[in-house]
Amino acid sequence: MKKFGLSKTEKIYLKNDFKLILEQGKKVFKDGVILWFRPNPATGRQSGGELAAQKPKNRIGIIVSRRLGGAVRRNRCKRLLREAFRLNRHLLIDGVDCIFYPKSSQNLGDYYAASAVLLALAGKAKILKNDKGPQ
Repeated sequence: MKKFGLSKTEKIYLKNDFKLILEQGKKVFKDGVILWFRPNPATGRQSGGELAAQKPKNRIGIIVSRRLGGAVRRNRCKRLLREAFRLNRHLLIDGVDCIFYPKSSQNLGDYYAASAVLLALAGKAKILKNDKGPQ
C-alpha cells in the first residue's frame, strides 16, 4: 500500500460504528462543518486470536445531507474532506474516529479550504498532536 493511501480499515462504513460515534462521541462545530469524534477501540487481531500490537489508526466517516445540493456538490464535498484527512492525518493523535457533517459547501470550495476547516475542527476538538488530546 502507498504511504499516503487511505485503506478500508481507515474508513468508517458500518451503521453501528456511525451510531456509536454519534451517540458516545463529542461534537464540535466550526465554519459550517460538524465533527463528531471519539477514541476508537484497537480491534486488530492476528491469526492466533490475540490482539495485534499495532499503532491504532485514525478512521474517517462523512455524512452529507441532500440539503447540501445535488449529487455532484455532495460528492465533491466528500472527496475534498477525504483528501484533506488523508494528507493531514499525521497531524492528528493516533486512534481517533472522526465523522464529518458539512452543513454548507461554501467553506469547502477547494482542497486548501477543506484542509483549513479540518485542522480548525481538530484544533477545537483538541485532537492535534501538539495539543493535550481529547478531554
